[in-house]
Amino acid sequence: GVATGAGPAGMQVPGGAVVAQATLTSLEPAVVTTEALTLRGTIRNVSDARLVDPLPALRWSLDALQTPDELDLVEENPLFRYGGVDYRYSVGLPSLDPGEQATFAIEVPLADLVPGPGVYVVGFDTLATLPDGLRVFVASARTTVAVDVTREEPLVASLLWAGASARSLLPVGRLVDDALAAEIAPGGRLDGLVRAATGAPVTWVVDPDLVDTVAAMVPGYETAQPSGPGWGGADAAGFLALLSSAVSVDSDVRRLPSADPDVGGMAASGFEPPEVASTAEAALRSSVLTDLLGRRIPPLALLTDRPVDEALLATYAEAGLEDAVLPASSVVGGPGTVAPLAGTTLTAVLAQPLAPPTSDPAVSPALALRQRLLADTALAGEASALVLAPDPRWSVTAPEASAVVAAWQQAPWVRPVALDELPVATEPVTLRDDEAVEPLEASIAEGLRQVAADLDRLRPLFAEPPVDDDERPVVSARVVSTAWRAQPERGADYVGA
Repeated sequence: GVATGAGPAGMQVPGGAVVAQATLTSLEPAVVTTEALTLRGTIRNVSDARLVDPLPALRWSLDALQTPDELDLVEENPLFRYGGVDYRYSVGLPSLDPGEQATFAIEVPLADLVPGPGVYVVGFDTLATLPDGLRVFVASARTTVAVDVTREEPLVASLLWAGASARSLLPVGRLVDDALAAEIAPGGRLDGLVRAATGAPVTWVVDPDLVDTVAAMVPGYETAQPSGPGWGGADAAGFLALLSSAVSVDSDVRRLPSADPDVGGMAASGFEPPEVASTAEAALRSSVLTDLLGRRIPPLALLTDRPVDEALLATYAEAGLEDAVLPASSVVGGPGTVAPLAGTTLTAVLAQPLAPPTSDPAVSPALALRQRLLADTALAGEASALVLAPDPRWSVTAPEASAVVAAWQQAPWVRPVALDELPVATEPVTLRDDEAVEPLEASIAEGLRQVAADLDRLRPLFAEPPVDDDERPVVSARVVSTAWRAQPERGADYVGA
């Protein structure tokens, strides 16, 4: 958010010191015509000296973006499509003492500024006077805006809405901790995801292990860390009711492989093919969603967040998987968004991964997600259809989730549909190249081997083993969940528990 190296030469804060934080908080209307645009933001003094007469002013690039790849450049390079500052649209603010913050709004009539429809970079730069009398650029913020976008035919777009969490259910019925209780409580991450998509034509993609775990919490449960009773039983019952009511009889619903096991990582770590196959099969046989919703729920693997090779796809196909969501860039072939995957029995769903929430404080996360989705769809070019897919354990707040769903439904150039409404192309696509599938974390691989050895050791001590042969692959699926890729410490805690 600081305009170091981004303002006119010689006008930055000497030494690149950070003295102010700019945040773009609102840009309205969401769907922009060539009438007017209102930017709202804040300027906060983060230095230990007074900032005199801060002046946020419009910064606008008149060069429209051409491809989705350029959206990444906007986020990565503050000089890309830098544009210029227009002081006709500025707001003088009172001087700010250390720690103080001011809000402002800038209204911009677009007719005189925009050369034509397109996606542009817009934001503001802020001038202020330092204690030594030097007037410099102290902070900036920017995002993209789709202006007066039209298409001959609307872009048919499906939004996959994933409900998953890190593993916490142990073989003996306890939970590792109460992290899931916080996610399903009112205002929690998963509660917000479900509420944001209720009534929208999203395609629900739910991890059966999430439902299994929440159901185990309802009658009361114990946690291992700390040892004692869990506190989320009542919220668990409420969450199951919320989910079952949000998913209507007409909703398109898919189930992830339960616990989303890293079967590719297992193979790369040297586990025997029968063990890898049994783990995949166990992950795909869960019926808990069928029981909850009262109808068959087809399986779907969401593979946009990991390397994929032919061996991984073959393992899942043999286990009974029907659809695999892959990055559109990972295949070659026909123009279809949903197409047969050559050499397999799978149908490939070619998706554009949803951008994760921004960590840049210069733009509010909900606004950044909204503007990115509008820009991604506006720059879809000649594509007739698009599938938008988040990470399976997408970490967004309720306002951020709501902003994504609203943008998908509000863009006049988009026709939102469920995945089952997209036609399946006849021409197959082919995996571009085998990617190097990474082995499991060493602690996870060793943990899985240790769990198997412990279960073998305990078997003779019980008339009925604590985990029977049918459940052992389910235990393996949880131990090798792909959730641990991003959270290796939690994976180690789970294996230890």
